[in-house]
Amino acid sequence: MDTPQSLEQSQSVPESGGAVNASDTSILWAELRDYRQRRETWEADLYRLLQTRRDLEARHWQLVLHAVEATAALDEERSRASLLPPAGEGPCFEERMALFERSLLDTGLARAGGCRRKAAVLLGLLPTTLCEKLKRLGMARRLH
Repeated sequence: MDTPQSLEQSQSVPESGGAVNASDTSILWAELRDYRQRRETWEADLYRLLQTRRDLEARHWQLVLHAVEATAALDEERSRASLLPPAGEGPCFEERMALFERSLLDTGLARAGGCRRKAAVLLGLLPTTLCEKLKRLGMARRLH
């Protein structure tokens, strides 16, 4: 770090005839302190800006993911709505429940790799109940 003596030696010859007085040195030290304070302020501002940019980028990707999820949910909702016939038309309630139950059981069996015990656990059923439902819906013989 520069001391007042080293600053005096490194300065070019002042206009006052070669001698550096104490007021010139104090002015230089004051300017140096001011420069350091401005640099520290600038570095702190730069750090805050960089941190804000990182936060905004993170939020940007969160918003993009949210938009993708919302779009997928909307598309899924539209596809579900298109599968259902208008009210009063199509299969009766029992037939719709059987279709729903079949798709639920198919999904559970697929996720369990065809293992009925694992599928029963996934679906929250007893294995015997699952087998009874499969028989009732005519799905039991497909698995053997």
